[in-house]
Amino acid sequence: MENATLELNLVQLDDYYTILDSNIEQILSQNFKRIIFHISEMEITEFINNSNTRLKNNEMLIMIYSFINSSNININLPDNFIVVNTNENNILNIDGFYNSVNFTEQTRNLIISNIDKNLIIEPKINVNNISVEMENLNKLFNELNINEINLGGFMLSSFIMREHPCNAYLCNGWNCHKKISGLPKHIYINKEMSVYPHDLFYESLA
Repeated sequence: MENATLELNLVQLDDYYTILDSNIEQILSQNFKRIIFHISEMEITEFINNSNTRLKNNEMLIMIYSFINSSNININLPDNFIVVNTNENNILNIDGFYNSVNFTEQTRNLIISNIDKNLIIEPKINVNNISVEMENLNKLFNELNINEINLGGFMLSSFIMREHPCNAYLCNGWNCHKKISGLPKHIYINKEMSVYPHDLFYESLA
């Protein structure tokens, strides 16, 4: 029932290879269902070709986040790999590629006009003005008028928090009716090899 994510945001490809080759057994044993890598556009093909073959399976999703400037890309992705383009000024419409767009008042029209191009909408919430942010999200949902969107970020409804407190690290697993252990849902390793439960903006909170 667990669906944990491991996110690696390192400097060089060799750092990724070192971590994966040295820890692949431990990574697989922790039941990660999604691994995120931050790779430059020019290194995507090399990374895919040289990454540990045990990652190329249908048991986990491999996501490569990259700021892509090219509009015509020809990359042979394994079945369980996708690329997430973080350049919202270059929306791609390519199989296996998704486009991450930060949702703000200014990007609403961009999202509406490109909603059929595999968008992942990342709400950027102003914690000092949550009511306005939620109002803007409701307007967006009404304008899209579709049943499904890819909504990123760490937004959870109060209902989900009450029913599944493990999503907010408020449960050690013993009383969880989903039988989830204390394993964090999202483990983030930054360029200094520091480990956090999320890529959090406020370092003191991390």
